Amino acid sequence: MRLMPELPWQRRPRANELLQAFRNPHRAFHAVVSGEPQRTFYGNQFGNTVLVFVHFRVPLWVPEIGGPSDPDNEAHDLVMSVFGGMSKGERNRIKIRVRTAMSSQAQPQDRHLGERPPYGI
Repeated sequence: MRLMPELPWQRRPRANELLQAFRNPHRAFHAVVSGEPQRTFYGNQFGNTVLVFVHFRVPLWVPEIGGPSDPDNEAHDLVMSVFGGMSKGERNRIKIRVRTAMSSQAQPQDRHLGERPPYGI
C-alpha cells in the first residue's frame, strides 16, 4: 500500500494534473468536490492549496461544510485544518501499526528489518 497524502499537491500525480487543468480556461469542469477532505488534504495543505483554487476561480465543494469552501470564512478554514490534522494523525497511527506488525513478524523468523543486516546474520 502506497500512501502519498503527506506530499504537496504539486508532487501528487493526479492532484498535480488537476492543478494544471485549472490553467485551461476551457476546462471540462466548473468545480471540484472533495468527498473525503481528510484524505484530500494533509496537515496544512488546505491553507496552501485553496489559494490556487481562488486564483483560478474554481470552487472547492466540501459536503462536510455544506457546500463550497469560502477562504474568507474562518469556520471553514478551521474545519479544513481539523481534517488535515486528522489525516496527519491517521497516517502516523498507520505507520506505527505497520512497523510494529513487521517487527513482531520478523523476530520469530530471525529476519532483519532495515538496510543491510548486521555482519554475521
